[in-house]
Amino acid sequence: MIFIIFLSYSTFYMVYSQDGQYFGVTDNMKILVDQNSVLDTLTADSILICSHRCQLHSECKNANYMAETGECQLLVEIDDRDINQQSEDAEGFIKLTKFQCSSDSSEDTESSSSNGITKTDDKVSFTSEITPENGKLLGSFPKQTKSWKIEMDIKVLSTGTSTSTNILRMVEKESGSLLNNPGLMLHKSSPDVMLKLATDGQPNKSLGKVATLKLNQFVHLSIKVERDLIKTNHHKLTVHVDFVQSFERIHSHAETYVDVELYFSSGSSKAANVVVKNFVFENLGE
Repeated sequence: MIFIIFLSYSTFYMVYSQDGQYFGVTDNMKILVDQNSVLDTLTADSILICSHRCQLHSECKNANYMAETGECQLLVEIDDRDINQQSEDAEGFIKLTKFQCSSDSSEDTESSSSNGITKTDDKVSFTSEITPENGKLLGSFPKQTKSWKIEMDIKVLSTGTSTSTNILRMVEKESGSLLNNPGLMLHKSSPDVMLKLATDGQPNKSLGKVATLKLNQFVHLSIKVERDLIKTNHHKLTVHVDFVQSFERIHSHAETYVDVELYFSSGSSKAANVVVKNFVFENLGE
């Protein structure tokens, strides 16, 4: 996620994101909260990461960030009539408020929502906690573009199996089991994440270990394929855990796949014993 900061001489400025959202930011101020207004309390290394966490959560409309401790408090929308959700001066705190950029263009592709899962032709997302089940379909897409991303908060509940277990798999309807783009698995009795990808002319190539998760603790996992800025005819895969890069690979044969399905997990493998929330898969174009 790329952010651009515009600073002014006052204590109020804005943080922009690429998804048509921006954050109003006020230094030395926080929002007073009650038990019903706090969605989650996280640790973030910077205000950018805190705003990114809020952006990923569809219910998050505000956040309190304490720079000294890195505490990032995700909050619901402020009701001005509720005295418990008003702002107050607080040295060292930063108040963030999420806004959506308006647009004069035509509406985006119509979205649908079922069981808390929101879908369009290019994106599927959910915020509540969901566990993988064999053959659980998250969404169908007319195509998967060469560039795409997956974001999620994931917690490993247990390991200890003798075979690898599946978290996520993108398949092409016609070829079925021939495609893994991606195929995401836990490696046997470890919290190591193994990745398969359609690359180098192979629709089902194993890239081995790309990340290590934590047992009984949520971490943020990000997987992104995008056009490389230096080798413009190549694409770059990056994997991040809690916003720290754990894997990178440049490849030259990214493909666009038509009529694909995203499973959580696939029907051919045992489902991983994990829980996932704040999930997003999104096409990013060529």
